[in-house]
Amino acid sequence: MHGQLFVASSLQQKQQQLAADKMKMSMLLVTLLLAFVALFSSPSEAIHEPKTKTFLSPPFDLRPGDVSNKWYYDIDFPRGHIALKSFNGEVVDENGAPVPLHETYLHHWLVVPYYAAKGRDDDVLPRTNSGPCKDSLGQYFGLGAETRRTVTRVPDPYGIEVGDAPAGYEERWYVNVHAIDTRGAADGLGCTECRCDLYNVTIDERGRGIQDGYAGGTHCCYDQTRCRLKEGFTGGELMRKLYLRYTVEWVDWSDAVVPVRIYIFDVTDNALAEGGPKPDCKIEYTVEECSSENRARNQCVDVKETKEVVTHGGDIVYAVAHQHRGGIGSSLYGQDGRVLCASKPIYGTGQEVGNEVSYVVGMSTCYPPPGTVTVRNGEVLTVVSNYSNERQHTGVMGHFYILVADQERNKKPSSRCFSLPVSLRVASVTDTADGRLRRGTHCCYDRTSCRLKEGFGGGELTWKLFLRYTVSWLDWSDAPVRIYIFGVTDHALAEGRPKPVLQEYTMEECSSENRARNYCVDVKETKEVVPHGGDIVYAVAHQHRGGIGYSLYGQDGRLLCASKPIYGTGQEIGNEASYVVGMSTCYPPPGTVTVRNGEALTVVSNYSNERQHTGVMGHFYILVADQERNKKPSSRCFSLQVSCELASI
Repeated sequence: MHGQLFVASSLQQKQQQLAADKMKMSMLLVTLLLAFVALFSSPSEAIHEPKTKTFLSPPFDLRPGDVSNKWYYDIDFPRGHIALKSFNGEVVDENGAPVPLHETYLHHWLVVPYYAAKGRDDDVLPRTNSGPCKDSLGQYFGLGAETRRTVTRVPDPYGIEVGDAPAGYEERWYVNVHAIDTRGAADGLGCTECRCDLYNVTIDERGRGIQDGYAGGTHCCYDQTRCRLKEGFTGGELMRKLYLRYTVEWVDWSDAVVPVRIYIFDVTDNALAEGGPKPDCKIEYTVEECSSENRARNQCVDVKETKEVVTHGGDIVYAVAHQHRGGIGSSLYGQDGRVLCASKPIYGTGQEVGNEVSYVVGMSTCYPPPGTVTVRNGEVLTVVSNYSNERQHTGVMGHFYILVADQERNKKPSSRCFSLPVSLRVASVTDTADGRLRRGTHCCYDRTSCRLKEGFGGGELTWKLFLRYTVSWLDWSDAPVRIYIFGVTDHALAEGRPKPVLQEYTMEECSSENRARNYCVDVKETKEVVPHGGDIVYAVAHQHRGGIGYSLYGQDGRLLCASKPIYGTGQEIGNEASYVVGMSTCYPPPGTVTVRNGEALTVVSNYSNERQHTGVMGHFYILVADQERNKKPSSRCFSLQVSCELASI
């Protein structure tokens, strides 16, 4: 009896092992086949390697209390048809040392492009962003005291397109730098908030009288004004030569870059709410001190909001607010009330540069995963700016800067994807002995049958199907490539396990908390090693329905390839609605994307988890070459007969 049980048990174990081995081999063949077929899809250009350069503005001189608010035209700037990736600026002295905010307060810097006729400086065409306040807030980049700790980088594969000047013109740039020297100031905070009584002015920079009731703001701290110094301060004539040091990052323009539109919203613009004929962006406003009633209720918060329109919709890929001291956060909402971005000020806690106590030294930013935060053409957004009003604040600002991917110009790479013309929808799961649910390929192996609709009459109809495959090749030479396939479920490197694991995984449905935040995205990542380095010459990801993109990063964080699923929109073959009918591919120019021997790469797979998805995959296929040779391939077509049938229920 015991012998019979042992034999039966051994036989069962062998059958289970054989089934498991067949399943693993099937998964591997499917992955290799999909990647191999995708290899011959139409290529998309790779994003060029980013370039970075640092420049200095013309100098500006400041004594204690002085204000400089100058515009510098035709500044040093990268030229040509490029995509801007970031712009960072800070005030430095003539030795290149960064100057702290408690010595020179950087009220703001703005960078704006314009077109100038070649050989004629008087013929200028202005350029602005796409926001409603473009006549007064037309900058492409602009920050203030928060500049050192606010991230401005435009995420891949997006960029701000510049340099495509009309015939007869060339693109130039100007920068506006507004700085206030607060050394020896009688009231440093009051000087930075441009309180009129501290500047002893009665007219603005255009010679117009200061409006009654205007307590402070940029109308009182314009160029060459001076803030009151402490009585008895002896260093009032000590002149300092300063510069704006700015660093620009860009890439050469290509079709791989997805252009973005810049929108800047101003919480003071009430034109839409009040039915005004055109935007009324006042740029700044005053926060009045908390009333005694609100102070007693511990409600000393000033809330200002307005409505603004996005003329051209798309995916929001970056967003950040701009606030002054006293700010406690700003939010942007969609027309349906969903939060698009919440940006908060970062306050310094010390004396060192970049961490000056009580100053806003940074603003938090929003980088929504691609496709997760979208606005429609003409959608009305709500801008909300919150300030503490424990005391009065003058000249404060409540701006919101967003980048919207221009879907009309997003040139998707064409691709073709071949697969068996059979769609499977897993309608049931199997309980295992340990009580866990089994999903994915463990439930749809060879000769299983998916549940049919009740009353379906064609259950015994057998189809004879084929996989038609086309192979391209050339005669052998000495330019081989290595094939690497990475799986996002393989945590062997991160967890120190002895061997890799490659399999599928389950995407659980979005939690109620994340759904309330409009953040139903599952992000899975891992580390994988390339044993033999070289040039990456081709890369593509493999995702299932629900996938929204996959990225591969180098050990230093550089983007090697971003591959996105292409969803069908119709009923015809190759464009089946809601199915993943292709994946975008990367063909880096030879020598531009290189990995080292033993380099640890990061693979990141993003899926929408608006609903649960089972048996999903997150694989990345790359070809790495030591040499690059261009040869024209030849082609032949084969047919392989495959017999498939629908099993009866």
